[in-house]
Amino acid sequence: GTADAIFQNLDFIGHERIKEVLVLSGDQVYKMDYRPFIEYHRSHKSPLTIAVTQVSEEDIKRFGLVNIDCNGRVVRFIEKPKEVWEGFASMGIYIFDANYLREVIEERCGCEERFDIVNDIVIPLIEEKGVYAYVFGGYWEDIGKLSSYYEANMALLDEFPKLNLYDYSWRILTRENDMPALRIQTSANVSCSLICNGAVIKGTVMNSIISGGVVVDEGAYISNSIVFEDSYVARGAKIENAIVDKLVSVGRNASIGVGDRGPYNEDFPEDLNSGITLIGKGAVIPEGYRIGKNCAVDIFVKDYELPTEGIESGKSVLLPESEIRLRGEHDILEREVFWD
Repeated sequence: GTADAIFQNLDFIGHERIKEVLVLSGDQVYKMDYRPFIEYHRSHKSPLTIAVTQVSEEDIKRFGLVNIDCNGRVVRFIEKPKEVWEGFASMGIYIFDANYLREVIEERCGCEERFDIVNDIVIPLIEEKGVYAYVFGGYWEDIGKLSSYYEANMALLDEFPKLNLYDYSWRILTRENDMPALRIQTSANVSCSLICNGAVIKGTVMNSIISGGVVVDEGAYISNSIVFEDSYVARGAKIENAIVDKLVSVGRNASIGVGDRGPYNEDFPEDLNSGITLIGKGAVIPEGYRIGKNCAVDIFVKDYELPTEGIESGKSVLLPESEIRLRGEHDILEREVFWD
């Protein structure tokens, strides 16, 4: 976890010029200028400052609940409370005094088999009255839950999104593959979507996010979905309310995520309960095949491994962990597409 990542970088943290360590979480999307946060931390001369924000009562149980006094000092931290209390949600973003962090990590990581940054550092330090909270009011979304990940992506398609990818005063710098320009054929029908370079669109794409290298053939239909790199959607195929991972092949006239919402997924009821269907990396969906809502198809699944009658809503097709590792190790993920 986070504590182990810090432990693995103690040599770097121990550099004499490093005064503070900013610890960030990898499953969040937010728009924060760290400079005011750092200045706030320095002004309070605290060994630790936590970034907090307000969330709905429904979501508070997913985060650490933080109560602060009138001076901004943290007086209570409850990790994922079972009951709803008034307070702020921890964003999982911390600023530590570098010397303090190094000392406590060396002391506790060296003697504990399991070490948790919240329970073993944050909460004990709060009890010593040494932690302050920085209240952040900007855009922040935790995408550690499938539904929140999907909703955060779909929100990018709003007319005035909270996270505006086209705000040139706040550029988003990321690694890009060098790909040719997006190609939209005369047979295409595209509306309210984000489509990346390298994609070829011949069919219909509505309210969806299409990654680079994706081919949507003539007569194919995609709506309210996220399709990752280098996937192929054949002629007449239909995808609704789905997340399709990279290198997936969807055969002619196949359908994914169609029909009534149906029951919660039997294997992942907490994640697949809102109608979203997941198709794993490298999966091959055969011609005319039907997959309902709240379904999951594992990575590397081939067409001959799917039930012949289709996948009913709420069902999954999962491979043994040993088989997934074997296929990944031998790099057998070769793109299988249903070309004309």
